[in-house]
Amino acid sequence: MSADGDVRREACTYRTVGEVPLEARLFLPAGDQAPRAAIAYFHPGSWRAGGPALIHELRHLASRGMVAAAFGYRLLPDRRRKSATRVGYARRFDAATSIRDCVADAQAAIRWLRRRADVDVTRVVAAGYSSGAHLAAATALLPAVEPGRASCRPNALVLYGGVFDVRDAAELSPLRHVRPKAPPGLVLCGIRDPLAAGNRQFAQAMIDAGNRCDLAEFPGGHNTFASRFDNPVLTRSLARVDEFLVSLDYLDAVPDVVQRIADLATTLTTATGKQARSNAQPASRAPSR
Repeated sequence: MSADGDVRREACTYRTVGEVPLEARLFLPAGDQAPRAAIAYFHPGSWRAGGPALIHELRHLASRGMVAAAFGYRLLPDRRRKSATRVGYARRFDAATSIRDCVADAQAAIRWLRRRADVDVTRVVAAGYSSGAHLAAATALLPAVEPGRASCRPNALVLYGGVFDVRDAAELSPLRHVRPKAPPGLVLCGIRDPLAAGNRQFAQAMIDAGNRCDLAEFPGGHNTFASRFDNPVLTRSLARVDEFLVSLDYLDAVPDVVQRIADLATTLTTATGKQARSNAQPASRAPSR
């Protein structure tokens, strides 16, 4: 575990399937470890690529008092990936036989998060981007792939540019499983995203079923929400997520969310610049004899 200002970082194995370990990377609020709201984030990559990056959104939410976790999951084979002998967490590459395996891992991640002593089991959010948003929605709407004592269903959803209707796999399509009394959700998408129509359709289906589902659209395409502070949409979209979580009583309201995000951007950008300059310094040499 390492310190990061008012946030602590942690990495661990949350699940092992056969010989495939799966990693969780967490941002944890500083201070006492009383049960708090938590968010599970699933990365994009068409179920074939990507990893559990500690994105800026999670860093912000942890600073606001949430347990924030990014999860790896088994990935489908990818012809573009070079074959190699893989060890450790790299074993998850090409380890999934179908998207159902990815869903099983996402549901297991929600169960694992719920078992933590520092998590309030009544305030667990599933979040994700693109295929990761599909997995987040699947934890809430699809039947459990594996039995378990803890619930694999989150209490709320935050979905960025999601895939909600899986081609030729209706049983794995969250859109086909929308029902009343589903968790409240926030759907964020770029107005020029090829998936925008599907995001609007999913949000409307949730509303038609009597659920709360807010839709927030931003300029740009599928990469609208790239987690970089030089992305002009990041501050606005993250503030919208913060507002949604405040409305659910998962976060305390504060008057300066946008400024907080801007301050975080400055802090992390400065720290990154210092590290880059440090890495660029020539190695010191012992005095010549």
